[in-house]
Amino acid sequence: MSVLFNLGFNTHKLYGHALDLTAKISANPYVQVRWSWDLPKVPTVNVAASVRWTDLNTLNLWEHKLGFNFLHARQEVYFSNMTWRKVDFNAGLRNDVFRIRNIKSEQILGDYDFNSLNNDFVSLFATGRTDTFDDGYFPTKGVKAQVSYSWTFAGFPKDFNNFHTISAGVKGVVPV
Repeated sequence: MSVLFNLGFNTHKLYGHALDLTAKISANPYVQVRWSWDLPKVPTVNVAASVRWTDLNTLNLWEHKLGFNFLHARQEVYFSNMTWRKVDFNAGLRNDVFRIRNIKSEQILGDYDFNSLNNDFVSLFATGRTDTFDDGYFPTKGVKAQVSYSWTFAGFPKDFNNFHTISAGVKGVVPV
């Protein structure tokens, strides 16, 4: 069971400042704050921060049982509402902080230094999405697609080799 709280200030106005606070109380709680500034014909400026606790008490990994707990904090500064034709773009700077709290296993999973997973990762990201569905609940035609790219280039306090991440997804309607 979980309880979700949301409090928004000026979130339904077309232009100006908006502040949105969201919190979830559950086995995996989180708190999220997002501020945005929207002006006509200009991309929206967004600042967001969140803290999330993830508790995977018993994750069955083939025949092994694994207990895994970690804290994930994220800070983002990005632009949104950048449109080109029917595609909406977001782009900005992101900092992800991971703190592994507990790892339990019936067997040794490998020769890993789990302390090296406690790090901040700084990345540049961009996302493009389109949605041409004719109905949000029961579409009869259209496509929904998204492409995301991220370049993670810095880490604190442990250094690492930078890496790129690309993901894509497509949903379509096929009449029968």
